[in-house]
Formats: sequence, structure tokens, C-alpha cells
Amino acid sequence: MTYWAHSDANRSPDEEGHRWQPLSEHLAQVAALARELAERATAPASALSTLAYAAGMLHDYGKYQECFQRMLHGGSSRCPHAIYGAIALRCFDEDGCGTDRKWAMPAVCAIAAHHAGLKDFSEHECITDPGNPAFAAEREIAQKLLGAAATDFPEIRSAFSREKSRLEQRSVDMQTRMLLSCLVDADRLNTAGRLLVQQELHSEHRLEQMNIYLDRVADAARKRGTAASVLNVRAQVQQHCSDAAKQSPGVFSLCVPTGGGKTLGAMRFALEHAAHSQGKLRRVIVVIPYLSIIEQNAKIYADVFGPEAVLEHHSGAVTPLMRSERETTSTTCASEEDEISPSVHPRTIETENWDAPVIVTTSVRFFESLFSNRPSDLRRIHNIARSVIILDEVQTIPRRLLAPLLGMLRELAEEWGCSVVLSTATQPAFEARNPRQTYLFPFGSIKPIIPGETSAAMARTLQRVQIDWEIEDRIRWEELATRLAEQRQVLCVVNLRDHAATVFDGLRTRLPSEEQTGLFHLSTRMCAQHRLRVLDEIRHRLGAGLTCRIVSTQLIEAGVDLSVPIAFRALGPLDSIIQVAGRVDREGTASAAAGAPAGKLIVFRPEDERYPGMDYKAAAAITQGVLDEFESLQTDHLRSISDYFQRYYESGGTGGRGEHLADMRQRDNPYFAELADAFEMIESRTATVFVPYGEGASLLRELADTRQLDRDLLRKLQRYTVSLQRYEFEAAKSQGLFEIWSGSDLWTCDAAQYSAEKGLLPQLPAQAFVV
Repeated sequence: MTYWAHSDANRSPDEEGHRWQPLSEHLAQVAALARELAERATAPASALSTLAYAAGMLHDYGKYQECFQRMLHGGSSRCPHAIYGAIALRCFDEDGCGTDRKWAMPAVCAIAAHHAGLKDFSEHECITDPGNPAFAAEREIAQKLLGAAATDFPEIRSAFSREKSRLEQRSVDMQTRMLLSCLVDADRLNTAGRLLVQQELHSEHRLEQMNIYLDRVADAARKRGTAASVLNVRAQVQQHCSDAAKQSPGVFSLCVPTGGGKTLGAMRFALEHAAHSQGKLRRVIVVIPYLSIIEQNAKIYADVFGPEAVLEHHSGAVTPLMRSERETTSTTCASEEDEISPSVHPRTIETENWDAPVIVTTSVRFFESLFSNRPSDLRRIHNIARSVIILDEVQTIPRRLLAPLLGMLRELAEEWGCSVVLSTATQPAFEARNPRQTYLFPFGSIKPIIPGETSAAMARTLQRVQIDWEIEDRIRWEELATRLAEQRQVLCVVNLRDHAATVFDGLRTRLPSEEQTGLFHLSTRMCAQHRLRVLDEIRHRLGAGLTCRIVSTQLIEAGVDLSVPIAFRALGPLDSIIQVAGRVDREGTASAAAGAPAGKLIVFRPEDERYPGMDYKAAAAITQGVLDEFESLQTDHLRSISDYFQRYYESGGTGGRGEHLADMRQRDNPYFAELADAFEMIESRTATVFVPYGEGASLLRELADTRQLDRDLLRKLQRYTVSLQRYEFEAAKSQGLFEIWSGSDLWTCDAAQYSAEKGLLPQLPAQAFVV
């Protein structure tokens, strides 16, 4: 009798051209592929690869059951199979079937979880425990399969004994995650009929591409009058990144003042670092905190290297098909018997397993993949191993999650061959200064790409802005709008979305009709495509010398490349204020002409001092405290900035729950499911609304007609979505939101409810800060 692993919905196994896959073939191929993926993640002949091979060989052993074969032929509707391979592997040792097999448990967990997701370690131990009477029937079936496994693959037993001591040296938590990642990717690739074609970084070729691009960028900058001092600093940044790349892998910091070319400098370091590693570093992963700038940075890298080399992957998906893997409870995953379509598009596979030379993703997607317990999330993490990870705007890491996030980064660097680049204009204090700060990196362990004194000199050279602190008295919105109306080109950044809407409305009433075309609003009430169009228009008007007044939330602060002569910023975190300063006289043209800082940033205390979250409010208070001590703060006052971060991390919020989450990973019995359920990069989950902006309207009509949200359509629609806090979403449902079809849980609005100026439902309260 032929046992099958997967069926063909269109043909029986007796018909010519069928795509039924024999079980023995599937097991052998997945085992070989899982081992190869594990070797690529670590080193050839590693202990991890031994367990990956065994997990692949036994992951579908439960499919030998008659009920499973009947199910493939259209009979029984459900026949769980993963548990039997897990039990068999737990017993698969030359000493027999005993209870003390923790060294093999990472692979046992991987087999049991390859469809249903990781449960807590102790639960996997209990289910597969040979002494547990509750699973006697499952154990009996597994024992029957065990004999065949021992006969067919005798090398597994000896390999287990040989590798046991090495297996115990690694973190149980991360080893389990990596094993599951290798197994799931191998299983999905094989089931989809795909061969392993790992894309190479080709770092030397990428460097040649980058040099051509940098020459083009420098020429364009000179033509538009960028100050020679700014161009010199950018060249220095490139040189320092090139020099530092020769160091051995580890954790690095890249502190570059705004406008100094940090984005391309970090990529130069990554490529040269990979080249010097002689193949040990396989890809570059750029992690960006803001959805609002990920497309901009991805486009820069695509312009440099070509779109085929860059994979852009961010959160914000909304259906079970592509959901951000955190919208449901942590153990509610795909059915055990879900089949993978063999007609999956190659780019979809790359998104699922991150097999691309350059990955551009968000911090939410990156860290929630690492801390998830879902197979679809964990599938990609074996490709994180042996990568250069650039954490852009690293100062935005949530204070409450410092312990688990820094612990994960440290483990990736020390155990999984990664180099980590902490990139920012305002380097936070991530090294421990006292024994209590166990969640930070050891003092002196972070290697600066640019020496501190050089970075300080660059900050002085790029000092283009004078910050005026007008915070003794609160300013009314009407007065602020009047002051903004007096400026031809100005940027105003406020703390909340409803603040932005209020200031925008007040400013519009103060402008003559002919100047209102140069008035712009930016917030995450606008979909990504809307924001991109507005930013393009803003850049055009600024470059052409036309009137341009911008009212925005924090989304404009980091990574958005524009330059205004003057900006206003509501009192908030010091690093955010410095980011706004980076949008003022960005090219240094006015300052070079004046021979002194010509840009101006006015920090004001608004009449409504609400803040988007307690951490944000605490950071604003610390900014006030540092200002009280130093009397004046400017962008080149690096000691003040360092003191701000030191106070911020010491003032509370870094320990407690964050250290508890980190502790869940460090124990011998990790809490996979509990940790996944508790871990949230964003404190409050949002609901997604599709909006009929531009092409979004026709895409939504297509969705309503077909009632099929496939991956390609979802990818297009992601540019036309707006996220609402849950309380906002519930209010919006009573004011006009509706399901695209009844029961779909896909929500949209009428065109009249989407403003061309302010986005979705501007009349609703909007207090959320966008991360």
C-alpha cells in the first residue's frame, strides 16, 4: 500500500499527471531540507541540523494512520497527526523511552507545533511524557510507528547520542523557535513543490551599485545647493562606516546627526561588514519603527539595488490569511490539516520566509515574529540568523519592553551569528551604568561605528537650527494658528491626531483662498497612499519656493526627507523634538549663507497637554527636567541628550513586566504561548478600515464583487487602509462604517466619510499615537 502525505483535489492517485505526494518521499525531502536550513542558520554538521533532520523525518509520521489516508481520499474529516511524531521522537533514543529527554524536547516541540503552534514547554512535555496515562492511546500508536522509524533511519539514534551535550548548551527557547522555523519552512516549501533557492547577498556587487547611487545623490545635492559642510559630513559618515565594517560581528551603534546620511551609511556598513565576513553574514534586515516611512526607505534601497533584491514586509494585514498573527489568541492557529497550495507566487514565499538579500520591515513585524508562537510567524526566523540587522531610529524601542527586546538582540548576536546596528540621531543609553540595569547590554560591549568625539564634532558642524523653548506659558490653538499663518513655509508637529485636526482647521480659516492650496495635514487617519501623495506635493512646493504650511502628528519626525526654514513642535520627548529639528534647513543652505544656524525650531506648551500614552508623558516630563537643569538644549548638546535617556530608562517602566517577559524565555521550560499572548510591541491593538481613496475605490468594488480577498488584492489594498483604536472603531461603526459584505469582518466607509484633507472620519475623537 502507498501512503500519501498530500492529495490532489483535481485528480485521483490513479490518474496520469496527479500531484499526490508519497509520504515516504515527503518525509525524506523535508528532513533533508530542514537539515540544510539549520546548517545555513548555524554551521554544517551542527547539533541543530541533527535535530532538524529528525524532526523533518518524523513530523508527519502520524499520517501513516488509516484515518488520515481515508481523509485524503475524501473520508474522515479530521485526523490529527503531529502528536505521534512528537511522542515517537521523545522516545527515540538508544536508551529506550524514558521521561528524562529534555535535550531532545526542542525538536519534540517543533513537531507537535508545526501546524497548531507552540504551547508552553511544560504542556508539550506533559503531552509527550511516556508516563502520562492520559495519552496512552496516542503513545501506543506512536510506538507502532517507532519500529519502522528505527529500522528505516538507524543513523538518527547514534546522532542523538553524539550531539546530546552540544544540544544542551543552547537556549531551549531560541533553539526550539529555530527548529520550528526550519521545519515549517521546509514542510511548506516541499508541499508547495518548491525547491530551496536561497538568494545570495552578493555584497561586493551591492557595494558597486551603492557607489554609483551615492555619486548620483551627491551630484543632485550639489545642484540643489546643499552646503559643502553637510556633504563633507555625509562623506565622513560613509568612510567611518566603511572602516568599522572590518571588525568582527557583534553589536554596533551608529549615531549620526539628522541630515548626515545615516540611512545609506548604515547600509554601507552592512554590505562591507558582510563582505569581510567571508559569507558568514547572509542578508541585511532593515527594521524601521514607522509604517509612514517604510515605503520611502524601501524605495531608496530598491533604487540602489533593484526591486528584485529588496523585500518590503510590514504589519497591518487584517484577515486570517495574512493577519498580523496577534489578532487572535496565541494558540489559535491554522487547522492541523491545512494544505498549502502548490501555486504560491514566489514573492509570497519570500514574504513568508524572508529569503531575499535585503529585507525592509517594521519593528512590530520583526519582533513579534521572534516572540510569536505561530508557525507562520516563526517560519522566517531561521533566515534572521547570520544577518546584519539594522535597527533604524532605535530610540523608539518601547521602554517597557527593553528587557526582552535587548535580550533577544543580544542572543541573536552571541548565539546566532548576527551583527546588530543600533542606528539613530540620538543614541539611547543601552549600556548598563549600574548593577541594577541587568536588562541593558554590558558596559562597553556596544562598538561605536563613529567615535563619540567625531560624532560630537559632526553634530556641531550640522548645527543648522536654533531651538527656542517657549514653554513657560501655554499657547492657545488660535494663537498658534495665527503664528503659523504668518510663515510662508512652516512645519508644525503636535502630539495627538485631534490636535493636528484642530490646528489645521484654525489655520485654514486664517489663510486667503489662494494660499489654501499650500496647506497640508498629515496623520495616520490618512491611508499610506494618501500620505505619500501629500508628501510628494509638499516636497514639490518647498523645492519650488511656493507657500507650504504643514500640520502633522509625529509620523513626519523620523525618516521623512523634507526641509523647512522654521518649525513649531509641541512639548514632548526630547528625541522627538530633535527629530523635528532635523527637518529644518536640512541641506544647510541657509545656515551656510548666514555663517550661523539659520533654521528655527519653536517648542511650545499647548493649551491641551494630553499625551499619547504614559511613557510619552513621562518622556515629556523628563525633557522639562533636563531643560531646567541645563537651561537651554540644542541639537549638539550631546551630554544633555545622554542625560535625558539615562533618566528616562532609570525613571521606571524598564523593569517589572518587561523583565518578567524576558524571564519567560530564559527558563528551562519556556512559556511560548503565554509569552506570545502577553508580548505586544503596540500596547493597544487596532482595527483596520479599507478606505475608498484613489485606486482604493476600484479595488474595494472588485473585492465586493468577487468576495475573494487573495494575497495579491490584499497587497494592493494595504496602501488604502487606516488603523483605528478599538474605542474609535466602535464609535465609527455607529457613524457609518460598514462591512464590505455581511459577516466578512472587513470594514470600509463611503467616499463622503473620507476627507481629501484629513482622511477618515475627521469628526471622531482621535487620540492615538502611531508607532
